[in-house]
Amino acid sequence: MKRTIFWLGMLLMILAFGVAVVACDIQKDELDGTTWRASSNVENYGTINHVLTFDSPNFTWRQTLEGQTHTLSGTYTISGKNVTMTIEGHPLPATLSGNTLIYGEGLLTFTKQ
Repeated sequence: MKRTIFWLGMLLMILAFGVAVVACDIQKDELDGTTWRASSNVENYGTINHVLTFDSPNFTWRQTLEGQTHTLSGTYTISGKNVTMTIEGHPLPATLSGNTLIYGEGLLTFTKQ
């Protein structure tokens, strides 16, 4: 009887571990741990280089112009191919399409690095 209880306990621990591993995999999304780059030209100013880095549920957006870097931070959510980045309560919609992330209906197209 003691042996049966022991093996039943071992089985329950293995099942609990398996559920925990599966739950961790479910929480990871397509953007987590990735970096994306884009550039845009601003008349009379030059080229702005943009770098998005995702670390679920957070992201950073670095913008570099003429050696000056400005960094914004926020959170993001992803539902299917729709991505919503939020900075200080302001939603920034984007669409994920393979190795591209299209922000603002084509305003910027980021490429996965």
